[in-house]
Parts: sequence; C-alpha cells; structure tokens
Amino acid sequence: MTQKELLYIEDTLGHLKFLITNINDISNRVSNEELESSLKDVENKLKKEEKSIKKLLEIEGE
Repeated sequence: MTQKELLYIEDTLGHLKFLITNINDISNRVSNEELESSLKDVENKLKKEEKSIKKLLEIEGE
C-alpha cells in the first residue's frame, strides 16, 4: 500500500471516529426514544465499519 493510500485510510478513520463521537453525544442528549435508537444504530454501523477497516489494515501489514 502506498503512503498516499495509508494517509487516505487514516483520514477516513479519523472521520469515522469524529462521526461516532458526535452521534453518541447527540443520542445521549435527545429525548425522543425512537430518534435515540436510530442514532445508536447508525453509531453501531459506523463502529463496525471502523473495525472492518482496521482489520483490513492488520491483514495488509502481515
């Protein structure tokens, strides 16, 4: 993997972490349970994507 590709992936992981943190914060503040549940679903999907990318990086590094 090239340095440029690695930088792109690191940037993507940073964006995912930013989204996860902010969605978590918002879901903890809303009073609507349906909205809170939907936000938690989105947060969990983003965490799953983050984990998948990190796993691919581990495989690439082997």
